[in-house]
Formats: sequence, C-alpha cells, structure tokens
Amino acid sequence: MMNKGIVMDIKKHSVVVLTPNGEFITCKRKG
Repeated sequence: MMNKGIVMDIKKHSVVVLTPNGEFITCKRKG
C-alpha cells in the first residue's frame, strides 16, 4: 500500500503523513 503524501512529522515509532486529500495519516515505522 503506497500513499503519496508529505511527511509532516517523524517520531520514534510513527510517521505522520499529509495526503493530497488534506487528511493526516499516522503510519507505524518498521524497524
């Protein structure tokens, strides 16, 4: 699942991405 977006915030265990639709998605980082 690949979503194109702008990375707004990077935390230790998650990444916040702003999608072109204007919604924020929190993705869990692997590793």
